[in-house]
Amino acid sequence: MWYMVKQTHRFVESMSDAPILILTAIRLEAQPLAERLGLTAEPREPGEPECYTGQTPFGPCVLGVSCMGPRNASSAAATLIDRHNPQLVVIAGLAGALSAALQIGDLVIPERIIDSVTGKVYERAASIKKTGRLVTIDRVATRPADKRDLQDRYEAAAADMESAAVARVCETHDIPWLCVRTISDTADQRLPSGIDRLVKPDGSADLGRSIGYALTHPHDIPALIRLGRDTRLATETLADALPGLISQALGSST
Repeated sequence: MWYMVKQTHRFVESMSDAPILILTAIRLEAQPLAERLGLTAEPREPGEPECYTGQTPFGPCVLGVSCMGPRNASSAAATLIDRHNPQLVVIAGLAGALSAALQIGDLVIPERIIDSVTGKVYERAASIKKTGRLVTIDRVATRPADKRDLQDRYEAAAADMESAAVARVCETHDIPWLCVRTISDTADQRLPSGIDRLVKPDGSADLGRSIGYALTHPHDIPALIRLGRDTRLATETLADALPGLISQALGSST
Protein backbone atom coordinates (compact mmCIF):
# COMPACT_ATOMS: atom_id res chain seq x y z
CA MET A 1 0.00 0.00 0.00
CA TRP A 2 2.81 2.43 0.94
CA TYR A 3 4.52 1.65 -2.38
CA MET A 4 1.36 2.60 -4.27
CA VAL A 5 1.08 5.88 -2.33
CA LYS A 6 4.70 6.76 -3.12
CA GLN A 7 4.23 5.98 -6.82
CA THR A 8 1.07 8.12 -6.96
CA HIS A 9 2.90 10.99 -5.26
CA ARG A 10 5.74 10.77 -7.78
CA PHE A 11 3.23 10.76 -10.65
CA VAL A 12 1.51 13.90 -9.32
CA GLU A 13 4.89 15.62 -8.90
CA SER A 14 5.92 14.70 -12.45
CA MET A 15 2.61 16.02 -13.80
CA SER A 16 3.11 19.33 -11.98
CA ASP A 17 6.45 19.69 -13.79
CA ALA A 18 4.88 18.95 -17.18
CA PRO A 19 4.13 22.04 -19.28
CA ILE A 20 0.84 23.40 -20.49
CA LEU A 21 0.66 23.25 -24.28
CA ILE A 22 -1.36 26.03 -25.92
CA LEU A 23 -2.01 25.46 -29.60
CA THR A 24 -3.21 28.19 -31.95
CA ALA A 25 -3.65 28.04 -35.71
CA ILE A 26 -2.12 31.36 -36.71
CA ARG A 27 0.57 33.76 -35.55
CA LEU A 28 -1.99 36.54 -35.10
CA GLU A 29 -3.62 34.47 -32.33
CA ALA A 30 -0.31 33.44 -30.75
CA GLN A 31 1.59 36.72 -30.52
CA PRO A 32 -0.70 38.55 -28.03
CA LEU A 33 -0.69 35.41 -25.87
CA ALA A 34 3.11 35.18 -25.99
CA GLU A 35 3.34 38.84 -24.90
CA ARG A 36 0.84 38.42 -22.03
CA LEU A 37 2.56 35.28 -20.74
CA GLY A 38 6.14 36.50 -21.25
CA LEU A 39 7.04 33.67 -23.63
CA THR A 40 9.98 33.82 -26.06
CA ALA A 41 10.25 32.42 -29.57
CA GLU A 42 12.24 29.21 -29.92
CA PRO A 43 14.55 28.42 -32.86
CA ARG A 44 13.08 25.81 -35.19
CA GLU A 45 13.93 23.72 -38.18
CA PRO A 46 12.08 24.22 -41.49
CA GLY A 47 8.72 22.47 -41.40
CA GLU A 48 8.48 22.44 -37.61
CA PRO A 49 5.71 24.29 -35.74
CA GLU A 50 6.51 27.80 -34.59
CA CYS A 51 6.89 27.75 -30.77
CA TYR A 52 7.18 30.09 -27.81
CA THR A 53 8.23 28.87 -24.36
CA GLY A 54 8.70 30.17 -20.84
CA GLN A 55 7.64 30.11 -17.20
CA THR A 56 4.20 31.47 -16.35
CA PRO A 57 2.16 31.89 -13.14
CA PHE A 58 0.71 28.42 -13.81
CA GLY A 59 4.08 26.79 -14.56
CA PRO A 60 6.07 25.97 -17.70
CA CYS A 61 4.25 26.69 -20.93
CA VAL A 62 4.69 25.90 -24.62
CA LEU A 63 2.74 27.93 -27.18
CA GLY A 64 2.61 26.45 -30.67
CA VAL A 65 1.34 27.70 -34.03
CA SER A 66 -0.03 24.86 -36.14
CA CYS A 67 -1.08 26.78 -39.30
CA MET A 68 -4.68 26.68 -40.49
CA GLY A 69 -6.81 23.63 -41.17
CA PRO A 70 -7.37 20.22 -39.57
CA ARG A 71 -4.42 18.49 -41.21
CA ASN A 72 -1.91 21.09 -40.03
CA ALA A 73 -3.49 21.17 -36.57
CA SER A 74 -3.34 17.40 -36.21
CA SER A 75 0.29 17.22 -37.32
CA ALA A 76 1.44 20.04 -35.03
CA ALA A 77 -0.47 18.66 -32.04
CA ALA A 78 1.08 15.21 -32.46
CA THR A 79 4.58 16.67 -32.84
CA LEU A 80 4.36 18.96 -29.82
CA ILE A 81 2.65 16.41 -27.57
CA ASP A 82 5.33 13.83 -28.36
CA ARG A 83 8.06 16.39 -27.72
CA HIS A 84 6.77 18.03 -24.52
CA ASN A 85 4.40 15.49 -22.90
CA PRO A 86 2.06 18.23 -21.59
CA GLN A 87 -0.31 17.80 -18.66
CA LEU A 88 -3.00 19.82 -20.48
CA VAL A 89 -3.53 20.95 -24.07
CA VAL A 90 -5.33 24.27 -24.56
CA ILE A 91 -6.86 24.72 -28.01
CA ALA A 92 -7.07 28.49 -28.44
CA GLY A 93 -7.95 30.98 -31.14
CA LEU A 94 -10.70 32.57 -33.18
CA ALA A 95 -14.10 31.23 -34.19
CA GLY A 96 -17.04 32.35 -36.27
CA ALA A 97 -20.37 32.76 -34.49
CA LEU A 98 -23.31 30.57 -35.48
CA SER A 99 -25.53 31.76 -32.63
CA ALA A 100 -27.06 35.21 -33.07
CA ALA A 101 -26.46 35.81 -29.36
CA LEU A 102 -22.67 35.88 -29.76
CA GLN A 103 -20.88 39.17 -30.44
CA ILE A 104 -17.32 40.09 -31.40
CA GLY A 105 -14.91 39.19 -28.60
CA ASP A 106 -17.29 36.83 -26.79
CA LEU A 107 -15.66 33.70 -25.37
CA VAL A 108 -16.77 30.22 -26.39
CA ILE A 109 -15.64 27.35 -24.14
CA PRO A 110 -17.32 24.33 -25.74
CA GLU A 111 -18.64 21.37 -23.80
CA ARG A 112 -18.53 19.36 -27.04
CA ILE A 113 -16.55 19.62 -30.26
CA ILE A 114 -18.11 18.07 -33.35
CA ASP A 115 -16.09 17.04 -36.41
CA SER A 116 -18.34 17.95 -39.36
CA VAL A 117 -16.48 15.57 -41.68
CA THR A 118 -16.54 12.39 -39.56
CA GLY A 119 -19.42 13.19 -37.20
CA LYS A 120 -17.21 12.33 -34.22
CA VAL A 121 -18.00 14.20 -30.99
CA TYR A 122 -15.23 14.98 -28.49
CA GLU A 123 -16.22 15.55 -24.86
CA ARG A 124 -13.16 14.66 -22.79
CA ALA A 125 -12.35 18.22 -21.76
CA ALA A 126 -10.68 19.78 -18.74
CA SER A 127 -13.05 20.52 -15.88
CA ILE A 128 -14.26 24.11 -16.29
CA LYS A 129 -17.53 25.87 -16.99
CA LYS A 130 -18.42 25.46 -20.66
CA THR A 131 -20.61 27.44 -23.04
CA GLY A 132 -22.23 25.33 -25.74
CA ARG A 133 -20.98 23.34 -28.70
CA LEU A 134 -18.34 24.04 -31.34
CA VAL A 135 -18.31 22.48 -34.82
CA THR A 136 -15.07 22.07 -36.76
CA ILE A 137 -15.48 22.58 -40.50
CA ASP A 138 -13.03 22.27 -43.39
CA ARG A 139 -13.58 25.71 -44.94
CA VAL A 140 -14.59 29.17 -43.80
CA ALA A 141 -18.35 29.77 -43.56
CA THR A 142 -18.68 33.12 -45.31
CA ARG A 143 -22.44 33.58 -45.76
CA PRO A 144 -25.04 34.05 -43.01
CA ALA A 145 -27.11 31.32 -44.67
CA ASP A 146 -24.19 28.88 -44.33
CA LYS A 147 -23.84 29.76 -40.65
CA ARG A 148 -27.57 29.22 -40.04
CA ASP A 149 -27.35 25.83 -41.73
CA LEU A 150 -24.43 24.80 -39.52
CA GLN A 151 -26.23 25.89 -36.37
CA ASP A 152 -29.38 24.01 -37.35
CA ARG A 153 -27.45 20.86 -38.28
CA TYR A 154 -25.11 20.68 -35.30
CA GLU A 155 -26.81 22.85 -32.66
CA ALA A 156 -23.45 24.59 -32.31
CA ALA A 157 -22.75 28.09 -31.03
CA ALA A 158 -19.65 28.65 -33.18
CA ALA A 159 -17.43 27.12 -35.85
CA ASP A 160 -13.70 26.78 -36.39
CA MET A 161 -11.29 24.72 -38.54
CA GLU A 162 -8.91 23.00 -36.11
CA SER A 163 -10.35 22.09 -32.71
CA ALA A 164 -11.72 18.62 -33.51
CA ALA A 165 -8.41 17.61 -35.09
CA VAL A 166 -6.48 18.60 -31.96
CA ALA A 167 -9.03 16.98 -29.64
CA ARG A 168 -8.65 13.73 -31.60
CA VAL A 169 -4.87 13.74 -31.07
CA CYS A 170 -5.33 14.52 -27.36
CA GLU A 171 -7.77 11.62 -27.04
CA THR A 172 -5.26 9.30 -28.72
CA HIS A 173 -2.56 10.37 -26.23
CA ASP A 174 -4.98 10.34 -23.24
CA ILE A 175 -4.30 14.01 -22.46
CA PRO A 176 -7.04 16.35 -21.19
CA TRP A 177 -7.85 19.40 -23.30
CA LEU A 178 -9.50 22.75 -22.85
CA CYS A 179 -10.85 24.68 -25.84
CA VAL A 180 -11.23 28.47 -25.67
CA ARG A 181 -12.30 30.46 -28.72
CA THR A 182 -13.19 34.12 -29.21
CA ILE A 183 -15.66 35.34 -31.79
CA SER A 184 -14.17 37.26 -34.73
CA ASP A 185 -17.27 37.38 -36.96
CA THR A 186 -20.96 37.31 -36.07
CA ALA A 187 -23.68 35.00 -37.35
CA ASP A 188 -25.23 37.70 -39.55
CA GLN A 189 -21.89 38.96 -40.90
CA ARG A 190 -21.00 38.19 -44.52
CA LEU A 191 -17.31 37.58 -45.11
CA PRO A 192 -15.59 38.14 -48.46
CA SER A 193 -16.04 34.95 -50.46
CA GLY A 194 -12.32 34.47 -51.11
CA ILE A 195 -11.11 35.27 -47.59
CA ASP A 196 -9.40 31.90 -47.08
CA ARG A 197 -7.30 32.47 -50.22
CA LEU A 198 -6.03 35.86 -49.08
CA VAL A 199 -3.95 34.53 -46.19
CA LYS A 200 -1.05 32.12 -45.91
CA PRO A 201 -1.37 28.95 -43.77
CA ASP A 202 0.10 30.79 -40.75
CA GLY A 203 -2.58 33.48 -41.07
CA SER A 204 -0.32 36.23 -42.42
CA ALA A 205 -1.65 38.18 -45.39
CA ASP A 206 -0.76 37.04 -48.89
CA LEU A 207 0.03 40.55 -50.09
CA GLY A 208 -0.14 39.82 -53.82
CA ARG A 209 -3.49 38.06 -53.65
CA SER A 210 -4.89 40.62 -51.22
CA ILE A 211 -4.04 43.52 -53.53
CA GLY A 212 -5.42 41.66 -56.52
CA TYR A 213 -8.63 40.82 -54.66
CA ALA A 214 -9.09 44.43 -53.52
CA LEU A 215 -8.66 45.69 -57.08
CA THR A 216 -11.19 43.24 -58.51
CA HIS A 217 -13.63 43.29 -55.55
CA PRO A 218 -13.62 46.90 -54.29
CA HIS A 219 -17.07 46.42 -52.74
CA ASP A 220 -15.50 43.95 -50.26
CA ILE A 221 -12.90 46.40 -48.93
CA PRO A 222 -15.13 47.65 -46.05
CA ALA A 223 -15.79 44.02 -45.02
CA LEU A 224 -12.05 43.29 -45.02
CA ILE A 225 -11.34 46.36 -42.90
CA ARG A 226 -14.07 45.39 -40.44
CA LEU A 227 -12.79 41.81 -40.22
CA GLY A 228 -9.26 43.04 -39.49
CA ARG A 229 -10.52 45.31 -36.72
CA ASP A 230 -12.74 42.62 -35.20
CA THR A 231 -9.97 40.04 -35.39
CA ARG A 232 -7.58 42.27 -33.45
CA LEU A 233 -10.21 42.84 -30.76
CA ALA A 234 -10.91 39.10 -30.51
CA THR A 235 -7.23 38.13 -30.18
CA GLU A 236 -6.67 40.74 -27.46
CA THR A 237 -9.72 39.49 -25.58
CA LEU A 238 -8.41 35.93 -25.81
CA ALA A 239 -4.98 36.94 -24.53
CA ASP A 240 -6.54 38.76 -21.56
CA ALA A 241 -8.86 35.87 -20.60
CA LEU A 242 -6.83 32.73 -21.25
CA PRO A 243 -4.28 32.83 -18.38
CA GLY A 244 -7.06 32.97 -15.78
CA LEU A 245 -9.02 30.20 -17.48
CA ILE A 246 -5.96 27.94 -17.55
CA SER A 247 -5.31 28.58 -13.85
CA GLN A 248 -8.98 27.79 -13.16
CA ALA A 249 -8.78 24.54 -15.14
CA LEU A 250 -5.64 23.44 -13.32
CA GLY A 251 -7.13 24.34 -9.94
CA SER A 252 -10.29 22.32 -10.61
CA SER A 253 -8.25 19.25 -11.58
CA THR A 254 -6.32 19.07 -8.31
